[in-house]
Amino acid sequence: MNPMKTAEQKRTGTSERPGPDTDEILREIEAFIKKKFSGRDHHRNTRYYQANFAVDGPADMLITMSALIKVCIMALERAGNGGYSKLIPQPHITVQTALEFILQLAPFDEIKCLESILEVYRGTEETPGK
Repeated sequence: MNPMKTAEQKRTGTSERPGPDTDEILREIEAFIKKKFSGRDHHRNTRYYQANFAVDGPADMLITMSALIKVCIMALERAGNGGYSKLIPQPHITVQTALEFILQLAPFDEIKCLESILEVYRGTEETPGK
């Protein structure tokens, strides 16, 4: 490569350096989509974006869900009295969206696993000779 930029390169801001590898960028985008988007809602022709956040475990998840539900209850009480912001013209829809999100957080898989563990434990507890 020529260490000296040509007048044209200086004027246009280009260089002799090759541009980004388009195939590599497309691979990164595809990997991101596979990681973050899942499922499909055929009624709305959309895919779901998957977001992650850290909690200490199922108990922490339930505490977080409980706090969010309490906030929704307080918001509905306030909305019922007409005490809401002009920024939130339809508070019931906002609360509904929040409650739908909370429902998705419910640790159903963890509870099923716990029930299976308890079932096995109870079975060994009741078996004579063990």
